[in-house]
Amino acid sequence: MRKLALFTSVILAGLSVGAFAATEVIHQQGRVFSSEAATVKKGQALTFLNDDTVPHNIMSASKGNEFNLSVFGSASFIDDKDRDGSLGLGVGLSYFFCRYVGVEAYAYSQDTHNAFVDNVGGDLVLRWPIADTGLAPYIFGGAARGIDPLYQWTYDGGAGLEWRFAPHIGVFVDGRYAFAEKTENFALCRFGMKFGF
Repeated sequence: MRKLALFTSVILAGLSVGAFAATEVIHQQGRVFSSEAATVKKGQALTFLNDDTVPHNIMSASKGNEFNLSVFGSASFIDDKDRDGSLGLGVGLSYFFCRYVGVEAYAYSQDTHNAFVDNVGGDLVLRWPIADTGLAPYIFGGAARGIDPLYQWTYDGGAGLEWRFAPHIGVFVDGRYAFAEKTENFALCRFGMKFGF
């Protein structure tokens, strides 16, 4: 009976050592990992151990290599005492090369009397996703072609905030100031939803 118990203990110990050997362990302390790279084979486990007193994560709701379709409402404010701003609707399509840098094309209409689309433009977007909160503040700048009330170029810059409450759905609000070529300069605020794919 002792031989059987000893034999069983040796087998279990061997299996435990084999299982431990098949698991690669990387420790994190501060903002530094214990290894710069790890090679794992198919079926092998990789374990990250936190040696700090605070929790860490590597998750972000904002992804790179992603398209976003946006629908938004807009409100413009014109630097002209004789004219009021107006409300409108628009759509946009953006592509993020990585989590931080992307481009956006957009079109919106605030007055359908002469042309259905009033403005078509594009921006370079820089964003900073905040850990796993789903929040991503961003800044942007670019140019647009005004169609209505007259054809002109505008150059704009602004800032905004996006909140992803689901992996592929979020809401955003932003504001920009546009320098117009022929008319008065104006500010534009947008608020809407983004759908990532």
